[in-house]
Amino acid sequence: MVNGELQLVYVALSRTNLAIMKKFFSTFIILILLSFACNPKRKSVTKTKTFDCLTTKIDELSKQSCEKGASVKEYKFMGKTVFVIDQGTCGADLTMEVLDSECKNLGYLGGISGNTQIGETDFSEAEFVKTIWEK
Repeated sequence: MVNGELQLVYVALSRTNLAIMKKFFSTFIILILLSFACNPKRKSVTKTKTFDCLTTKIDELSKQSCEKGASVKEYKFMGKTVFVIDQGTCGADLTMEVLDSECKNLGYLGGISGNTQIGETDFSEAEFVKTIWEK
């Protein structure tokens, strides 16, 4: 009967180990899935597109803008990030293009008429964030 009791103990231990292994394995899988879901290093598509667009604009400005005053500046305007592309100070009627965070044109500032509005909102309400590039 000693062998029979040992077999029962072995079977009980095997089932306990199997249950522990299942819990460990399922916990391990959950942790792996969470690590992929919470990866902070992933770049958003919008930020990448914006960076590419601004890089293109800066390349154009460095080649085709005025000698002084050309810049790309970031602002907060109506709760959103916008970029002002300024060609510089070599012409009185030059405009500054205003782009949203997806590089869509929102309008122009300055020019011969001295426009200060984007849509129906005066751009003086914009909050300067930083200069991205200047010549």
